[in-house]
Amino acid sequence: MNIIIKPYNPQEGLFYFKPDTTLNRDYTNLYLPHFIKRVEAKELFYIRIDRAGKGIAERYASRYFSKGNYALSISIAPDIFPNAAPSATPSQAPSATPSAAIINGSVANAIDYSFYSMPAEKIEDPQLIEEFCKYIAQITEIISLRTGDIIAIETGKKEYFSIEDSLPIPTSNTSSPSGITGTRRCQITCFPNLAPVNIIF
Repeated sequence: MNIIIKPYNPQEGLFYFKPDTTLNRDYTNLYLPHFIKRVEAKELFYIRIDRAGKGIAERYASRYFSKGNYALSISIAPDIFPNAAPSATPSQAPSATPSAAIINGSVANAIDYSFYSMPAEKIEDPQLIEEFCKYIAQITEIISLRTGDIIAIETGKKEYFSIEDSLPIPTSNTSSPSGITGTRRCQITCFPNLAPVNIIF
């Protein structure tokens, strides 16, 4: 399953991907690795693909989806490592920690369980359907779609959250199944179309 996202700013490209491991089906807490201190949260609207296809004409694209809803995508804030430029040599890059590899793009968007989607509902808005039909026609000139793929379009609403915005967690026993621990919690409640999300620093 692919998660294909259209950036709100066209200068950022036609699409980018999030791995299927980022899908958070149960709205569980997002536990961040210790070196991530600031994140970017973006509101999106998504659809789920009902059938496989490639080279889909715009006039037929509505046959490939019927349901969708709002979603939230959390990624590492792009300004976290301003000195880590793609052209930097190893000697110019930050210290050799996991954070040194985070420049932008796919790595920044790959945090496990960082894509939250509201339950899919039948889409009735003609303008929304038309927008997705045009987008499907564009991207399927390049990539194939498979049943179950998610296509999301950024709405332009985004917020930043840092460890400074978070509150201490009362207990020291808080831990994620993967063993990543956190001591501070921040709740994202600023997107009215989405349920609250807890991120643990």
